[in-house]
Amino acid sequence: MRNSKKWSLNLSINAIVILILSITILGLGLAFISNVFGTATEQFDEVKGDARKQMITLMEDTDDIVALSRLTVDINQGETKQIFIAFKNTGDIEEEFSTLTVVGGEGSSLKNLAGNCGTGKTSLEYKQATTSVVARDVVVLPINIVTDNPLDDVCYFEISVEHSSDLTDALIPKTTEKIALTVEII
Repeated sequence: MRNSKKWSLNLSINAIVILILSITILGLGLAFISNVFGTATEQFDEVKGDARKQMITLMEDTDDIVALSRLTVDINQGETKQIFIAFKNTGDIEEEFSTLTVVGGEGSSLKNLAGNCGTGKTSLEYKQATTSVVARDVVVLPINIVTDNPLDDVCYFEISVEHSSDLTDALIPKTTEKIALTVEII
């Protein structure tokens, strides 16, 4: 009888030691995974920041008012990719920029294009509201390209950007800049 009490006490101590070791190993594993993913997120943010800086430098060195980080994008079926659009205000007062996208086809200056971009859907997600840009400055915004198109296809988008010192006032003239974007679904 004495031996069974000793063994049960010994068994409980072993169970407690195993539990403590398991919790310690689990904590170390979680810390490692968090560190790996945290580093990857920081590196991704650095790449996004570098792309924005490159866009600003590009805009400062050109006469372009509107520019895309890439004019052609290859995207896998069911994938989302991000590019950047930059607006430059060359004037001495604040300007407002507004973006409008037209898929190639009717209403577009791009010719001989399918308006539905194949059997699936390919779209651009971007800021819908106007963007204010102070005098002599550049603003860079992301554009997400999303597709669920099941077939290899090529989609053409015409991105029109209106800008003016006041887009809501009909008496103030507005200027429209157009950029063609090609999305190749592979």
